[in-house]
Amino acid sequence: MFCFLSPFHVVANNKETFILVVVPDFSFTEMEILVSRDNGQSIWRNGTVAAVNVRPDGRYSHLNNLVSLSIGTKGSGMSDWNSFERGEKLEDERVETLVARWQGNVPRSSLLHPYFYQLASKNETSTYGGELGRLGEELKAHQVKCYVMGHSDLGSEQKKRYASLFTIDLAGRAEGLLHEVVDEVVTAPFGMKMNQQKIIQFVDKLETESDRSLIVIEWGDFHRLFQQQAMMKEAFYQEQYEQTLTELETFIHKLTQGERAVFLLSPNVNSTAYREKNQLAPLWAWRAGEEFGLHSLTSKQKFIIPNVDIAPTILQFFQIQQPETFIGKPLLIEHGERAEFEEIFSHLDWLFTIFSSRGTILSVYICFLVLLIITSGIFLWRRSNQVNAMNVIKTVLLAAALSPFTFLVTTFLQKYVQMTLFIILIVSLTLIVGFLFMKFIRRPFILIGWLHLLALSLDLLLGSPFIQRSLLGYDPIIGARYYGIGNEFAGVYIVSGLLAMLPIIHWQDRRRKFIVMGAFSLAMLYFLGASHLGTNAGAMLSAGIACIYLFSQAFRSVLNKRLIYFVSLIAMICLPLALFLLQKTGKPTHIGFAFERLFAGDFAYIVNIIKRKLAMNWKIFRFSNWTQLFVTSYLVIGLLLWRRKNTSEKRAERIVIETSIVASIALLLLNDSGVVAAATSMFMIVTAWYYWLLEKRMRLGLNKSNQ
Repeated sequence: MFCFLSPFHVVANNKETFILVVVPDFSFTEMEILVSRDNGQSIWRNGTVAAVNVRPDGRYSHLNNLVSLSIGTKGSGMSDWNSFERGEKLEDERVETLVARWQGNVPRSSLLHPYFYQLASKNETSTYGGELGRLGEELKAHQVKCYVMGHSDLGSEQKKRYASLFTIDLAGRAEGLLHEVVDEVVTAPFGMKMNQQKIIQFVDKLETESDRSLIVIEWGDFHRLFQQQAMMKEAFYQEQYEQTLTELETFIHKLTQGERAVFLLSPNVNSTAYREKNQLAPLWAWRAGEEFGLHSLTSKQKFIIPNVDIAPTILQFFQIQQPETFIGKPLLIEHGERAEFEEIFSHLDWLFTIFSSRGTILSVYICFLVLLIITSGIFLWRRSNQVNAMNVIKTVLLAAALSPFTFLVTTFLQKYVQMTLFIILIVSLTLIVGFLFMKFIRRPFILIGWLHLLALSLDLLLGSPFIQRSLLGYDPIIGARYYGIGNEFAGVYIVSGLLAMLPIIHWQDRRRKFIVMGAFSLAMLYFLGASHLGTNAGAMLSAGIACIYLFSQAFRSVLNKRLIYFVSLIAMICLPLALFLLQKTGKPTHIGFAFERLFAGDFAYIVNIIKRKLAMNWKIFRFSNWTQLFVTSYLVIGLLLWRRKNTSEKRAERIVIETSIVASIALLLLNDSGVVAAATSMFMIVTAWYYWLLEKRMRLGLNKSNQ
């Protein structure tokens, strides 16, 4: 269907009104119920739906998630943070007294934030450098009136008033009312219920008073209901649940009657949805009765929006340029294209299924690879010459080496078969193909290299649809990456490229070999580094280092050693320049943004990126199952190198093995998930080396039997 993109903006009667309804604990379960019953109202099917990755810098929680949504980058909250109306008490003292004692003066705003500077300092000094209050400051500077209503308090003792995070300025000031729009109702959860009539009246009043307004409404009824569910009679809970859905529906119906932009946003899903791994939060958007879709330049995936895009979108609505601390991009409207709800829910169910099963499947998969490396190594060290046993091991080694390819090309089967059956199909297919390769292909690892290289390159050209949903790909619910090639496949891609070049290294025509290897290497660097293909900077630089080493070894016999060192040094220096130039091949990526900050002299930003990458690597090393494969494959490669005099191989194979080791170490050092990329790359070359050793043993055994 034809569509074009434009900024999210609405002007009606010379007024710009953006209403953000924040609904904690609202999930896609509630959304599906509202769409399915519809109650004769068309509001749900007139709006557009997206799923937001709300993961913060730290633990998934109501406050942490809202901080991240409001500051345009990853952030986190702190205990005791809240908004207060004047006259309220905190620690048995009036809140004005504490603010004066801690901050020196009391802002004249209607809402006060005693812990503003503590929370601002916490986020400013984090590796993301978030600026609390920047969104509200920019809105205020451009004459946008900001107002907050409502709360998510759980009775009088447990206060939860976080919506002012979207409107607070750099001095901790915010306007609004918290209690007046929340009624005391004895039978309601925690005795509180939102008063939609009062909220609508205040919205109308604010629109009359201001031509530009951001109104944030914290609708706490769902949060209170889910928090009190365990204490409620089941039948009464269901009655309250249905009533809460109906009241929200009625409220949204009233809000969307005017020429306004309305966002219904959940900062966190309820505990039931979270346990079921349905952790993407709903975003429902209306725009003056128009049908449209939402497109994220940050994720580049349909229906998926990162949390860092919300604050830039609010600024874009009022045509305000976003500050440098915002790392997201404003959402764009897709005119003439809006997916049906059934398609969206089906797609999200698929994502939730992948996410819920990924951990278990990868744990079993990694354990299998580790056991394969160990058992194959023991067999080799025992020097057994049993032909049948060697053929079985060779088949399993080939199947394991083929498994990333199989995981990739069968990705969309997950939509149509149960996960257990999918795994059985994967295992069966890889074993059958592994046996056929062992039986009929003379040099199977060259073909395996080509299969991975071509499949991954083609997928990158198509926008990474298979990588995005593969169990070895990246997950939008985790949100570490949204496009391009992930670190699991990056290690496989580089080693596969080296294996594919194996016959070229054998060539005697040096000029032809140099040209073909050069073209091959440049193509690999392009696919890994081009911005329109989803740059993986660490993988591109690692591949560049590997290619430099490959050339130095392949032409070592015909070039002066000093010349090799000099050319290699120049090539290493040129790699970052090549990465920068590749950022000009398409729309800006996070790597292009990093280069911009570097050239602007913002070295602190680059240092923070390095700190985050080191912290991520250390976290993965401590807690990830990939560490098992990483440690095992590195130990095995070390033993193979130590006993190398007894495992002599052909020159081309030796060069590929050494270059793969260089690539793996570079991936470890240069990638934020370096442990993962290093593990997959080293595993690929270990299986190839094992296979070549087994073939050599079988040839020697055959020669002895013929003598």
